[in-house]
Amino acid sequence: MNHTPQYRQLILPHGQIEGLWVGPDHPNHLVIITNGHNGFYNYGMFPWMQEQLADAGIASFSYNFSHGGTKGEEDFFSDLDRYSRNCMRLETADLVGVGAWISTQFPDANIWLLAHSMGSIPTVFGALELLQGGIHLAGIILLAPVSRLDFWPSGLIDDWKKTGTITMFNRRTGQDLPHGPELLQEILEADQKWNMQSAFVDLALPLLVIHGQEDEAVTPDHGQNLVSWAQQGGSSAQFISIQDTGHTFGTKHPFAGPEEATWKMLHHVIRHIEE
Repeated sequence: MNHTPQYRQLILPHGQIEGLWVGPDHPNHLVIITNGHNGFYNYGMFPWMQEQLADAGIASFSYNFSHGGTKGEEDFFSDLDRYSRNCMRLETADLVGVGAWISTQFPDANIWLLAHSMGSIPTVFGALELLQGGIHLAGIILLAPVSRLDFWPSGLIDDWKKTGTITMFNRRTGQDLPHGPELLQEILEADQKWNMQSAFVDLALPLLVIHGQEDEAVTPDHGQNLVSWAQQGGSSAQFISIQDTGHTFGTKHPFAGPEEATWKMLHHVIRHIEE
């Protein structure tokens, strides 16, 4: 079944959100998809995932961060000024803005938050803000998530401190991408202000974590930690490990089609939502 993606634009006080809506107009279940660091709504497997979710009757909205550096259909980083200012504070504000908007557009839908990799951090802290604002959420699904913000190599952090802004080479696009001082400060204050373990104390939501056993970017213990913390906080939480696959479950960008591990991951996502 073909589901034509619908472009949506959302103007927030701190920036502009662009995204793709796919699925039925009156959904029972609706998934907000948050990409990881250097991701965007057209990245890799996510358009395919939106199509498959729609086939299962589940609507979804995947979006670009307001300061992610990409525009529209681009798959490279054309706005390096905005990119250099991106940080967890802004990404969390992006998710909260999207979640609030979705809740007004579809007040009867079960809203799920799904995130990949480093997108787990704004998703968890954004969920807390949405709940505090009275917006109901059905649960959180994290794919290959990080469990902490201070995972960056110490040598890189030392160089970053000297200049305030540091460039990191992106092999896919061939670009040197600037990371600015606010993100650095957030990393340095991760234990106090961006502590995922502390966040789960107050986050009473069902959690599903799916991790590739051979993840080359984020080791599975990150996902296991999140599940353990959620359970300690009193939430129902499940960890699923998929064998013989890595950080993007057998896919790449540009997307060349799903592999067995991709289908397994998607099956667990859909089953979790439907159950």
